[in-house]
Amino acid sequence: MTDAIDALDLERISASRKESENTSLSYTLDEQVYALGFSNSKDKPVRVAIGSHTEDEANKLRVLEVNESRTCITEKNFIEQRYPSTAIMWSNYTNANDYDLIATTSDCLRLYKESDAGIELQCELINSQQKELASPMTSFDWNPKQPEIICCASIDTTCSIWDIEEQKLSKLVIAHDKEVFDVSFSPEGYSFATVGADNTARLFDIRDLTQSNIIYDHREPLVRIAWNNSSKSNILALVSLFQEEVILLDIRQPFFPMTTLKYHKAPVNNVVWSPYSPYLLCSISTDKHAYLWNVEKMEEAITSPVLEYSSDQSLSNVTWCSFTDWIGITKQNSFIMLRII
Repeated sequence: MTDAIDALDLERISASRKESENTSLSYTLDEQVYALGFSNSKDKPVRVAIGSHTEDEANKLRVLEVNESRTCITEKNFIEQRYPSTAIMWSNYTNANDYDLIATTSDCLRLYKESDAGIELQCELINSQQKELASPMTSFDWNPKQPEIICCASIDTTCSIWDIEEQKLSKLVIAHDKEVFDVSFSPEGYSFATVGADNTARLFDIRDLTQSNIIYDHREPLVRIAWNNSSKSNILALVSLFQEEVILLDIRQPFFPMTTLKYHKAPVNNVVWSPYSPYLLCSISTDKHAYLWNVEKMEEAITSPVLEYSSDQSLSNVTWCSFTDWIGITKQNSFIMLRII
């Protein structure tokens, strides 16, 4: 099957497209890739950090760059890594230096400085109490309002909250009864939600971590969670291990989903909200499809995405650029950029 973008219902999105503008770009790598994240620096070229996913302990963190005319992707920098990254993010914080911060998780939390001179490892953050037996980290999220705070999920049932300015562990919380698979901060930065192998989604307040609330209990492990990016939003998108749907949950009405997004024909691998619209989100699946959803009108089940991307391979991960109308997707050994206009 040839890669393509198909409009399913263009009347449900307001946009125009010039025939001369590219709507997709691709870059092929030498190895399988998984984790990825767009840069947040609006005054620099669009860059994406992407991590390889091999089992031979010879992985790489690469930074790809898109040219100004949005017609070509080239490799800018890379650095060796022993283990595959489970998640990658760039800092939202704008500093006076000529570098940007990149964070990754695998066997620990790592921070890198990325600049025209290359990628430099700044630090490795490991719980000193577990240094010799540190458990792998499955994912993390960067606090949107406090750029010094990162929260990491781990297979040892905990979430670790790090102060990256002080380069120290601030809090270690037993978050679930089994492995924690994902974590997502609320837009205002005071709360974060997690999902795990115990089939639950849980809500935490960083100002008081002595307790948490179970907000959803599923019939199988929940593996991905994404908090809607709009200000003061209460909406979460949840993905389970084997289901072909995305669950939308309002934390003010726990345990009862607002709606489900149903169109995939195989398990969903990840979901990401639009950074500029509270109603748009994108899901990707092993069924080789990515769907763009408009959830402005909540129904019991939403079964008609507004845009579709079809591939010849399973789609493994997805991210959305914070300052342009591009979505990034990894599949096998390729990185794909899709323009949403």
